[in-house]
Amino acid sequence: MAGMLNLKSDAEREVEEKYSYSDQAGNFVFLALKIGFMFCMITLNFIALSVALNCNKDSTPIVKFSAAVFAFFFGFIYLIVNYYTYRVLSQKKICDFDKERLFPF
Repeated sequence: MAGMLNLKSDAEREVEEKYSYSDQAGNFVFLALKIGFMFCMITLNFIALSVALNCNKDSTPIVKFSAAVFAFFFGFIYLIVNYYTYRVLSQKKICDFDKERLFPF
């Protein structure tokens, strides 16, 4: 059991490895792409949250809360399925956005 969890020797072995500049550059680019993707996803989720709150600003607090949670967790899906397909194409309604508050609670 002690041989399996010898973290000190594992760390020393990792320090001894030398990475080339191309490996470091590849790791940096891959990390930058992951961070960029996560930034885009969280931005899209906040946009969906704002759309959900603006479209349901006259609804009850329970409806607002459930729409906001769904929109934040499933941003792209909410924008395409619920807002664009259902509200815009089916009902022919476009939400009025509050120009002073981005998230009208």
